[in-house]
This record gives sequence, structure tokens and C-alpha cells, in this order.
Amino acid sequence: MIHEKTHGVFHHPETIVIAIGKNNCIKEQYFGHLLQGEKYILRDELREKLEPEEIETPKERSKSDILDFMINENISWDIIGHPSEGDAVVEFYNDATSLIISSYPYEDRRSVLEGLEFIMDMKELLG
Repeated sequence: MIHEKTHGVFHHPETIVIAIGKNNCIKEQYFGHLLQGEKYILRDELREKLEPEEIETPKERSKSDILDFMINENISWDIIGHPSEGDAVVEFYNDATSLIISSYPYEDRRSVLEGLEFIMDMKELLG
């Protein structure tokens, strides 16, 4: 909702608004800095309109789901580099074709599981 600053409208001076200036330029500023007659949108109102109504929760996968995916997709991996040097990665590849599917940063043994779930997520997104 677009508001206009008048004598009858009061917000706390520290309220942050999206001000609509001359030539319809938009900038963020404090309500206390607006001049009489300037138009504005309350930042919180704008955020509510822009935020999705329902946030999708990450899909929980069982270890057997991940193992089945590895077997069905012929996925293997190699760890290249060392975490202490800061350049370690896990390279996932297809055993049947020897093609690299993805590289994922390697920090510790959990990185392999995270990388596999990343590949699963990408495969789901692709349909």
C-alpha cells in the first residue's frame, strides 16, 4: 500500500520506509526524513508481500534412499586434495561411463553424504 506523509499520519521516526521520490526513483530511508506529501511504502509491508507464503522444508532422506540412489545411478567418488590445504574436493562420477557428475568441496567425511544429497537434489529439479 502506498502512503503519503501528511500531518495525520504518524510512524516512529526510526521506521524504515521505501520512499518514492521525484521521477519515481525509489530509495530506502527513515520515515522521519520524509517531507510533507512524499509517498512511501512501509518496508515491512513490502517484505510481507514479497515473502513466499509457504517455505518448503528440506526433504529428509534415509540412508537406504541414498544407498539405493548410489547403486541405481552407478555413482562412485574420489577425494582429491587434502582439507588442510583448503583445496580438497570430492569428485563424483558414473562407474558405467566414467564421466564426472559433480565436484563438491571436501571438508570431512560428511562432505561425501552432502555431495550425494546435492546430486539427488539436482536430479529431482531436472525431473
